[in-house]
Amino acid sequence: MSEEKISSLQVGLSKIQERVKCTNSFLLNLRKWMHQNVFCHGEISGEVKEIFFNIQKELKEIDLFLDDLRLQPLRTLSEGLQLSRDEFYILSISGWISHLQSERMDAYEEFSYYYYKDDIRGGYINPRNRPHPPLVYNKQTTLQVHWGLTPEDIKISNLKKEQRDFFEKYEPELFSRFKEQT
Repeated sequence: MSEEKISSLQVGLSKIQERVKCTNSFLLNLRKWMHQNVFCHGEISGEVKEIFFNIQKELKEIDLFLDDLRLQPLRTLSEGLQLSRDEFYILSISGWISHLQSERMDAYEEFSYYYYKDDIRGGYINPRNRPHPPLVYNKQTTLQVHWGLTPEDIKISNLKKEQRDFFEKYEPELFSRFKEQT
């Protein structure tokens, strides 16, 4: 998927969210106006209340769907499972993962090479992660959240052959950070 398409989808997703917010605001204002001008400060009829309730319920369902659309791929990522193509692009569109710009292959295909699994852990190799010294608590201690696996924790012997070939050819500096022995 091109950078232009991802950008277009990001804009589209933002527009949907904005339209839902605007529609909710419009309904609130319409309800106030009807209360003041149509019902002359009287109670809004049950039928009208039901219509407003149903419209707001549908808008809430759209909001929940959009949240789930973004959250399910995040759950997959955080659980150390491999992302599907759709999940990868949803996270790219949402800005949670960097979209790889590669001339050599499809972005999802390239991202898939970074998935690692052994008997202890599974997840994506994050080249930005560095080994951290043990955390010593003091009043200035801050918590930093890192996603993905630290390259120094990756065992070369557990990589698939095509992964080894990929890292040796395209990411030799990253490959040099992997563990040589099991």
